[in-house]
Amino acid sequence: MKHSILRSTIWAELCKAMRSKALWIAVAIGLLFSALNIFEGYDAFLKAVEAVNESRADGYAVSLGYSLFRAWMGNTGSYGAAMFFTVWPVLAAMAFGWSYNNERISGVYNQIAIRVGRKRYFTAKHTAVFISGGIAVALPLLIDLLVLAMIYPADSSGGFNNSHFLCALSEASPWGYSLAWCGMCFLFGGAVACVCHVVGTYLRHSVMVVLTPYAILIAIEALTTMLRTAIAPQIIRYTISPFQMVINGGWANPGWLLFGTLIIMTLGSYAIGYWQVKRHELV
Repeated sequence: MKHSILRSTIWAELCKAMRSKALWIAVAIGLLFSALNIFEGYDAFLKAVEAVNESRADGYAVSLGYSLFRAWMGNTGSYGAAMFFTVWPVLAAMAFGWSYNNERISGVYNQIAIRVGRKRYFTAKHTAVFISGGIAVALPLLIDLLVLAMIYPADSSGGFNNSHFLCALSEASPWGYSLAWCGMCFLFGGAVACVCHVVGTYLRHSVMVVLTPYAILIAIEALTTMLRTAIAPQIIRYTISPFQMVINGGWANPGWLLFGTLIIMTLGSYAIGYWQVKRHELV
């Protein structure tokens, strides 16, 4: 009976998340950056094809030198990709991270929690926030990859440090690696969105709740950059900044560090948020 109530509550929260305009606005913003990346890639591809045709006309055998797995937004340095990976925490939190704060202030929280229980309500909310945040980050990346697959040849990936997570898969199956990295971005988007629960009990404005994960990640990025510069930038191979972790191939981050960060962010935010719920008797 208890599990049935929990499943029903999770389903209800997921339905609310999928109907949320904020989720699809966040996805639309991500798709704008994806469209910019596609435009940049297509323009560069046309110029490369023109250069190859001219070289072949002169009797030279020239390789195109372009690959899908180096052009998609998850693995390129285009303006569209740079802008996306600058604001992705905001998109993740914007999707549904504000809902707990809104429902607490409006009193909807009280009505739901009395019916299903505080723990089940908070668990369902946490799940919905995680999934919606993941969708807001991963969906633009996935669409960008699929659209560019109609333009670029899917010949190789490579170029990753041997210690980088799934580097062997990047050589054996570039498609598998790219899809797996979309999954990693989904997990990071969900984990960042869940951080909203840590501050959702105290802040009264949804905008502040949405921006808080971004501010926290910026602080971590600044701290790690200062430490790396002060200690030995040429020796440090790993990063603990989620901003850098989602850029595949940027650092030699092993799987245990990536998943450890995800677990700390997801379960830590759940534990702190639920502790706040019980401590303040928000029911």
